Amino acid sequence: PDGRTWTRHRDARGHSRLFLGPGETRDPCVIRVGTQWHLYYAGYHDHDPAQAGFYLRTSNDLIAWSDWQLVHIDPAFGPGPWDTECPHVVYRAGYYYLFRTEDYRQAITHVFRSADPFDFGIGDACEHHVCDIAVAAPEIIVDEHGNEYITSNHNLTGGVMICRLKWVEDR
Repeated sequence: PDGRTWTRHRDARGHSRLFLGPGETRDPCVIRVGTQWHLYYAGYHDHDPAQAGFYLRTSNDLIAWSDWQLVHIDPAFGPGPWDTECPHVVYRAGYYYLFRTEDYRQAITHVFRSADPFDFGIGDACEHHVCDIAVAAPEIIVDEHGNEYITSNHNLTGGVMICRLKWVEDR
């Protein structure tokens, strides 16, 4: 409550995790959509790492989470679990944008757009694909003046890099 003293949350069974799976779960991104929190994360289903995708759970309180829902999977943008990394979702001008890192060292991130935060393309995501950008594990930061920045971790020994982000409208 004071932002300084932290205690581990435990459920009725004494577990500190809020949910499991599907498969390995990693790289969370939490945003507010209306009255709910949306948690996007990387994982895979059917115990098959080749079924790597991004999943969504929703919550009203950040403790009790809905069951998982697959919101994006398309092996054309990277076929395996390590090609489906670091989901980052932002809302801008009526659309949700999903950033998906395929390769850290080569700095390949695919950007997908959807009016529906529950669907960034299942199976064939080409109609949602907007562009590729040369960053890895991006996060968007907005300062107090509304300026937007994007981070990148493509140089794994060089630390996080940041640069100004400029959105370009469709033509």
